[in-house]
Amino acid sequence: FSTVENAYDIFTNTEFEFEDIIDDNGKKLKMGTAMFSKYLMDKNENIRKQAFESMYNLYKKHINTITELYLSRVKQRVISSKLRNYKSSLDSATSNDDSNIQVYETLLKEVNKNLYLNHEYLLCSVFDFNMDSSIWYRSNGIGNFIAKSLSLSEVIHYLKKLDDEDIARYKLAIQSLEEEAKEYVMKYSKKL
Repeated sequence: FSTVENAYDIFTNTEFEFEDIIDDNGKKLKMGTAMFSKYLMDKNENIRKQAFESMYNLYKKHINTITELYLSRVKQRVISSKLRNYKSSLDSATSNDDSNIQVYETLLKEVNKNLYLNHEYLLCSVFDFNMDSSIWYRSNGIGNFIAKSLSLSEVIHYLKKLDDEDIARYKLAIQSLEEEAKEYVMKYSKKL
């Protein structure tokens, strides 16, 4: 049953041809799956950006193949779970980890409950650094993902930097968060 998983690993680890990264001195740095996280932690934003684009451009390029491999893996997990008399594929997946569905759902609930911290950080980053929405490579290190509490002067600082385009983008982000929150409440209020 691991054929699809092996095919995905071979495809993404050995057959992906990553673009090299060029440092500030013009030196080529070899990019690969194993080096990705190292480059994302680099102090140089340009290195992080190139690593991000090198990795995700390949995934975009091969999205149909990756999607088919993923769907095949899901189908295999469902069939395997039924053959082994599990209640579901989630039940099968959690039992192999000395866990259970309740632990998984509790983890999911807690992550979702605190997801707003990440959203706040991203919104602050967009205005602080005048970034577009694809800013994942712009932060190096987990410490930079901790949400910050803003003082009144910091809020005023952000607001002064806004132009019409920023305000439109902010409104869109808030609407998106509101819609997400509504969906979350509808989905999880039934379960609680």
